[in-house]
Amino acid sequence: MITKRPHVVIPAGYGQVVKNPTNQSTVVYVSAKLGPRHGMFMRDMRQALGQHDIELRALKGARDIWLRDFCPIQRHDGVFVSFTYNPDYLRIGYKHLITDWIKVKPLPEQMKLVDCGLVLDGGNVVLQGRSAIVTKKVFDENPTLSHAEVEKRLRDSLELDQLILIPNEDGDIFGHADGMVAWAGSDHVLMNDYRRLDLMLHRELKKTLMKAGLDVDEIPYVPCFRNGRFPSAEGTYSNLLILPGVVLLPVYGIKADERAMIRIEAVFGNRQVVPIRASSVAREGGCVHCVTWEIRHRESNRAEYRSICVNHKAGYTRSSASRRRRCNASDSGDMDWSC
Repeated sequence: MITKRPHVVIPAGYGQVVKNPTNQSTVVYVSAKLGPRHGMFMRDMRQALGQHDIELRALKGARDIWLRDFCPIQRHDGVFVSFTYNPDYLRIGYKHLITDWIKVKPLPEQMKLVDCGLVLDGGNVVLQGRSAIVTKKVFDENPTLSHAEVEKRLRDSLELDQLILIPNEDGDIFGHADGMVAWAGSDHVLMNDYRRLDLMLHRELKKTLMKAGLDVDEIPYVPCFRNGRFPSAEGTYSNLLILPGVVLLPVYGIKADERAMIRIEAVFGNRQVVPIRASSVAREGGCVHCVTWEIRHRESNRAEYRSICVNHKAGYTRSSASRRRRCNASDSGDMDWSC
């Protein structure tokens, strides 16, 4: 069982096995570097996923722990959409953290792969079916393209019916939508409560989401400002991971944890909300959603999944990636994460 922390409510019935309620199987991937650097976080993740019959695998070869940022995005039909990852916050002094996702192995078999032709952060695409929320930083990352062309490439590659462009959080060097919002249904979204931090941003963000026809729920947002190269993600609850039967919610041992748990449990009544102790990861700049990459596929095809070596078509732009803090830890650890 996960140890109860101050101000954290452990959901009633936690520990009960909840089988995957759909005909799709979900596998969650993390970097092999995650456990040696953040053992408690990893133990909480493994236990929560195991209790809900969701497989957890580790990928070797990543130069850091932020799989979400460079791994291809799986769209509504199972096709994977790749992109070029070349973040401005890694270009000076941190290029050694950029991972070429093709070299991260073993990867699941990609039945089909398309490239969007954009410089992009995977954490900046919050996808729900044929709808996506992206911050306007995507325009800054593609200065040679018009805004209209950037939007077209996103819509075409992700096969979107709805693309919602939201403002960046002031001072956020990452510009990732997954640190601001999370889907709670096809027409329901969660957003950080920015009222105390930035009332103008709060109003603009909420207005944009509501104009898109979405129901909006505000969740606690109590950022912890620490000195360092990258801003801490402590106090961010929107960076959660939603899976079949379970929601993994980051908690930080602060008073806001309880409010966040109550709010998320009320929203996801059909899923169990499990707290994941995330302070150590968050201090590096990201959280639960940032370090994970979930793949879904139908049970009937599960046996067909294998490691890959992709021969890409001419003209494909290889994506690259990872981010944030220098890693001096070795790849070795006291846990066996072999796939």
